Amino acid sequence: MYIPNEFKVTDQEKVYQFIRKNSFGLLLTSVNDEIFNSQIPFIIKPEGDSFILYGHLSRNNDQWKTSENKKVTVLFLGTHHYISPRWYTIESSVPTWDYATVKINGILELLERSQTELLLKELSLELDPEWAALQKEKEDYYQKMIEEIVGFRIKVTEIFAKWKMSQNRPVEDITKVLDNLNKIPHSDAKETAHEILESNLSRLTRTKL
Repeated sequence: MYIPNEFKVTDQEKVYQFIRKNSFGLLLTSVNDEIFNSQIPFIIKPEGDSFILYGHLSRNNDQWKTSENKKVTVLFLGTHHYISPRWYTIESSVPTWDYATVKINGILELLERSQTELLLKELSLELDPEWAALQKEKEDYYQKMIEEIVGFRIKVTEIFAKWKMSQNRPVEDITKVLDNLNKIPHSDAKETAHEILESNLSRLTRTKL
């Protein structure tokens, strides 16, 4: 992943919280130059000085059959929005996009049935606790559901985190970008404005002082 220094994030806690918030990731694997992908929810858990990703695939999805003990990649995309050159002070500026993303490389290991069952229950509790509570009364149904999936975990070996939030622009431009994004009545614009503000807070504060 191409990451200029001004956009690089190395704060592991920030990455951890980002993945928790944007847990619907894209699993990428390859076999004989052919790329396979599945968009699935992940659970992240700390382990030592790194962390592990947990997920599952449909048993009918052949991707899991060729991925065991192989290097895989997972992409997580956070808030993002188009940035118009009209919002900059320099007329020769070009259109761009501000966004936050994390790329994880790791080794995929398949889980045993008992581990997959625990994973599914944990995911249900996290995403839909009311439904998860009902399943306690329908254990047979729950067991049949587990038969249809394959659980796995990914031992993280590399983390690449990129926050492209106008850090390469002068303060005057950042201020104009924030003003214009906050005028757009969409949550993506508001969330991107918040991330831009957080990523440039020290510069903006110094300018006000």
